[in-house]
Amino acid sequence: TGSHVRRHALALRVMLKPLAVLPGFDVWPGFLDVSAQAALTEAVRSLVFVTAFQQDAGETAGALNGKFPGSLLIPENLVVREYPGGAEVYLRPDKFGEVYAGDASARDRKILAAAQRPFDPVTLDGSFADAASWHERPSWAVVSTRDNSIPTEAQRWMAERAGSTVVEV
Repeated sequence: TGSHVRRHALALRVMLKPLAVLPGFDVWPGFLDVSAQAALTEAVRSLVFVTAFQQDAGETAGALNGKFPGSLLIPENLVVREYPGGAEVYLRPDKFGEVYAGDASARDRKILAAAQRPFDPVTLDGSFADAASWHERPSWAVVSTRDNSIPTEAQRWMAERAGSTVVEV
């Protein structure tokens, strides 16, 4: 996760013009990118969290996800594949649609499940030391009312705490 933040911060530093919005999405854990203070540069004017975690210092996505009931991002729905030097986590293909693509057709669910990118299991335990970026920049949150990965109540709670302007879909 730290490498994601460093890579995005470097890309933002070399931009010639200010970036109006820095978006963060829950398309597998990479969400620390936007919340982490290290992601902020002069180019970033505001933040948008799209069905995403809005972590603060010392918090983990795993703990936030467990704060409210409703997540289907649970061990029974995950596959951990070991490889020399690490592991990768995938959603079980038969659960992918239910967890991540509830409104997709059966055909599209199969394609999305086959094309999914894994995440490192430590991602859900990752945190950062400094206050979150949303303490310093205005933020917006798109809250999904039918999300089976991050519970809707967790998204609402994080957005309210961050003072984000909220749009529910």
